[in-house]
Amino acid sequence: MPVPGFDSYEEYLEALSVGQRQLARREPVTEEDWAVILEARARVLAPDLERNIKLWSLGGVRCLKGEKGGGSSSSQHKIEDDEPELVSSVDGVSSLKSKGLFVSRSRNLGTVIADDQETGCHHFWGLTRTARWVLVRVDFVCDHGYDRAVKVTVKETPLSEICAKTEEDGQQIAYQVFCLVRMWVDKRRTALDHAEKILQAFEREGLAMYMMRQAQKSDSE
Repeated sequence: MPVPGFDSYEEYLEALSVGQRQLARREPVTEEDWAVILEARARVLAPDLERNIKLWSLGGVRCLKGEKGGGSSSSQHKIEDDEPELVSSVDGVSSLKSKGLFVSRSRNLGTVIADDQETGCHHFWGLTRTARWVLVRVDFVCDHGYDRAVKVTVKETPLSEICAKTEEDGQQIAYQVFCLVRMWVDKRRTALDHAEKILQAFEREGLAMYMMRQAQKSDSE
C-alpha cells in the first residue's frame, strides 16, 4: 500500500517506528533524540497535515495581553486582531490565515526588550500544513496593558533553536503533536460511528423492503 512521501510502505513503517526505537533504549533521552523523533513524526504526518487533519490559523493564536476595545489586561487576544505585517519565507505560510499546529505558552508571553518597556516580542513554535517546523516571532508595542502586534516573522528553524527560543523541550513538543493526532482520531472515530449508524438504519430499511416484497409476492401467488 503506497504512502505519499515515501518510496515504499517499508520505508513508512521505518519512519513510524523511530520514536519507539529511540525511547526503548536504556540511555537517557536527549534533546537530540527528541529532535530525531519529531522530524520523523512530521514526515509521517505530512500527507495528513496537508489533507486530513484539522488545523488552525496562525492569526488565530491568542498570545498577546489585553482585549481588543478594552477589558481585562490579564486576558489574551488573537494576533489577527491587530492586523500586523507578516514576514515569512516558509512554504505554506503566506498569510495569517495559513493553517498549522501553532502552540504558544503563556509563560513565555511578552518579553520586554526595550529600556522604555514599550516594545517586546514573543516566540512560539509551529508545525505547518507542509510539515515544516517553524519559529514564530511576534513583535508588539505595549499600550496601557494592551500588547499590539506590529510584525509576525515566521521562519523554518532547527528544533534545537526552537526549544531555546520558546523555552520548550522536545518532549513537550512531542506531547502537543500527540494531542493533535488524538483529536484527529477522536473526530474520525465519531464521524465513523455516525456513518455506521446511518448505514445500519438503511440496511434495516432495505431488509424491511425486501421482506415486504417477499410477502407481497407470496400473497399474489
